[in-house]
Amino acid sequence: MKKSFSLVLAAVLLLLTVLPVSAATTVKLGDVNQDNTVDALDFAAVKMHLLGKSTLSGNALLAADVDANGTVDVIDLAQIKQYLLGKITKFSGEGKQDSGVGITWMDGKTLYPVGVNYAWYNWSYEFSDSNWTSNFTRIKSDMDTMATKGIHSLRWWIFPDLAYGPLWSGANEGSLCTGLPDKWVDHMKEVCDYALSKNIKIYWTITSFDCARSDDAVDHDDIIDNPTVLQSFLDNAMKPILQKLGTHEGVMGWDIINEPEWIVNSEDNGAPNGKGESFPLAAMRNYIKTTCAYIHQYAKQPVSFGSANMKWLGAQFDLWDGLGLDFYDFHWYDWATPYFNPVTTPASSLKLDKPVIIGEMMPNTSGSSLKMTHKQVLDAIYKNGYAGYMLWSWNDGAFDCKPYIGTDFTDFAKEHSEVR
Repeated sequence: MKKSFSLVLAAVLLLLTVLPVSAATTVKLGDVNQDNTVDALDFAAVKMHLLGKSTLSGNALLAADVDANGTVDVIDLAQIKQYLLGKITKFSGEGKQDSGVGITWMDGKTLYPVGVNYAWYNWSYEFSDSNWTSNFTRIKSDMDTMATKGIHSLRWWIFPDLAYGPLWSGANEGSLCTGLPDKWVDHMKEVCDYALSKNIKIYWTITSFDCARSDDAVDHDDIIDNPTVLQSFLDNAMKPILQKLGTHEGVMGWDIINEPEWIVNSEDNGAPNGKGESFPLAAMRNYIKTTCAYIHQYAKQPVSFGSANMKWLGAQFDLWDGLGLDFYDFHWYDWATPYFNPVTTPASSLKLDKPVIIGEMMPNTSGSSLKMTHKQVLDAIYKNGYAGYMLWSWNDGAFDCKPYIGTDFTDFAKEHSEVR
């Protein structure tokens, strides 16, 4: 047996650098090269990975983790050897791998969001009545195309920087929100109606870390640390929206703030971006918790917010528990893959009390370090217990996801009825 292992290792050293990733929906533990057999080639591939002579990724890496603990190490190699020697007949990780089930939507229905970020076309003016006819024509055309690509969920920002969407009594901190521009809510309902007709649900993002930018002519980031200002915003901007859309079937959910960690103080384990004000973690938590409770008064759809990375959702720091959220949401770009990789990290390892989705995902996974199609990533994260997947972005020219979707979303939806 040792001689056969040595021969195989020599062959692999000559021929193998990175194992290909299979497009199969399920991963057979131990079958690293995805040929439906666990043999010496699989043992050799894992050994080379551990020696740093090749790199496993995607489904190959999942298959190598035979004890299903989220890490490929010498224990996995030892189990594969025991299996080949006939000392065990199955791996300890069998039956332990997670399966994604989605988020709980209105009236207890299960929903697995698969879609894209729409972000914005008109920063802060998205639902203004100015030029609405032409803007809505473009929106409908985009949704028509999305429907053909299997996009069922759409993350869309309402007030990116709080500057021009809601109306204010003044331009600076301490000003109170007085309402919304004319027909703002009506136009939001129009897009929800049309989205629903295309079997698309919108995940409304209320604001972003951009609200704290110092280069804006207006400054209303004190909704985060001034309870009076926050209450005026909730009562006069959010309440009319929630009353109109809180039971609408074209709404997937509510995202309280995009990537707040970029404006949380570093001493609280945030990562201030240096582009404006930052806040104590306690203030940000209070803002999210208060807003979440307010939305729950008027809306049946679930509530979350978009964390900048799984680092802050339990992988390294646990900043956001106990806020009343209905699910969690983090964003994944390739800079984080070496440290926080959902393809190889089960959602259960984050020890969250609710499901977790990937609310922003790098658009070109095939060209990333993953070397996987979106279908392959979806298969892997679903198996690892993640509850949704949304690409960045439909309308960001620098990071356009449209060329990379293909039939991946439609193919995944054919296998999972909860994608709807």
